[in-house]
Amino acid sequence: MHNNGFLDRINNLLPDLETSNSDYLFHVSSLVTKYLPDVNVDIKDLYSDVRLVLWGGDTVLRSNFVPLTQLFVEVGCHHCRGVHPLPSDLQKSLITYKQGTIVVLLDNEYKTLVTELAKKLPKGREGQAVVWLINKNDKIVLPDKENLFVHTDIDRQDLIGYSRTRVVLSHCSDTEFLEAAFHGSPMICLPRDYKEFLNSERAVELGFARTVMTYVSADDLAKFTVQMIHETINYRENARKVSLALRDRLNPASDRLIYWLGYIARTKDSGSENLLRPTSEGKLFVEDRKLINGMLIGAFFGSIITIFCMVAPRIIDEYHQEGRLRRQHAL
Repeated sequence: MHNNGFLDRINNLLPDLETSNSDYLFHVSSLVTKYLPDVNVDIKDLYSDVRLVLWGGDTVLRSNFVPLTQLFVEVGCHHCRGVHPLPSDLQKSLITYKQGTIVVLLDNEYKTLVTELAKKLPKGREGQAVVWLINKNDKIVLPDKENLFVHTDIDRQDLIGYSRTRVVLSHCSDTEFLEAAFHGSPMICLPRDYKEFLNSERAVELGFARTVMTYVSADDLAKFTVQMIHETINYRENARKVSLALRDRLNPASDRLIYWLGYIARTKDSGSENLLRPTSEGKLFVEDRKLINGMLIGAFFGSIITIFCMVAPRIIDEYHQEGRLRRQHAL
């Protein structure tokens, strides 16, 4: 349900259509038609029996949609918390690198990129450390690097919010985006899909991130890391402002979550949810499709009528002309 214009709604829908599985959609459409022939997709009735909607996002993320009810709670950063100390052995290793730490949250497919990045960065006491947090199920064997540390058992927020973290390399998923914003850590985003690309655009708009393509070279990535982020104070200053805005809210996400769950429990049978109607009008793509179908049908019949109006006089003139010729021939 989008609150933007018709063309923007169509533009937002196209990436989903391009990445969808047509065979899957065909079978699902067949099942819906067979077992749910009278489904009502009226926007007024879609959420009539929904008491509470919890969204794992935040207004700092992309928000070009319209909630169908005021019982819509943004709880994206409810898990954000203060930073806990890193393991002592890792802390002792990282503290020796004067230029700070680069935190990597990329998939295991970026093994070559991460290892090459560690090579390009300065080493020793005047250098930078790279900490790569990977999934426990990923079995990655890396060559020994002086400034590259791979871990699986550290909480992500402790690395993102580590006081010596200079930049976070991330795919810019919702949770990683919110955690980096909450802890005030600049980012370099390598988005994999359309939603992550929207997140990266939003982070760039807020001024604490850069977006690079997934095929970026280690040389270019090192340049972005060292020169554009580490040596430019604006990124960290903008990240600090975003962090302050998230932390300084009147009602944090965790408080909203607790309150609204309690509200639903208190008003279970009161029917007060009918009073909390949408504050703005939303548009479904079903409505847009009806509009498009109406335009196409109108254009089709309009073309037929236009052609008929253009051809009919000529046919009538030819008919009258032939009639005159026959009469002249008869005389």
